[in-house]
Amino acid sequence: NLSKLVAQDVQLFLSLLADLFPDESSPPKGHYPKEEAILKNVVKRHQLMYHDSWVLKVKQFYETTKVRHGIMLVGPSGGGKSCIFKCLKETLQESDGIQYKDVRFNP
Repeated sequence: NLSKLVAQDVQLFLSLLADLFPDESSPPKGHYPKEEAILKNVVKRHQLMYHDSWVLKVKQFYETTKVRHGIMLVGPSGGGKSCIFKCLKETLQESDGIQYKDVRFNP
């Protein structure tokens, strides 16, 4: 998961993968047309901007939820963590028809 690496380590990680698996190409980027369409509506409902780099963060978070069951969002105040979480949660609730619960810990 590249989303868990700091920017300086991404190139090193990709280089290591290429050395270990020289005949393999990188996996294709995830494409989620149904979820992206719902996300556009959720973003509009919350009066947020549908910005490509922000949407990429939502997709990375979504992909992380597919392979992990315990997730922490950390970062500076005002970095968009709560909005990313809230919008993804609402998107998946509409997409899957399931009411999701979240647990927040405030240190």
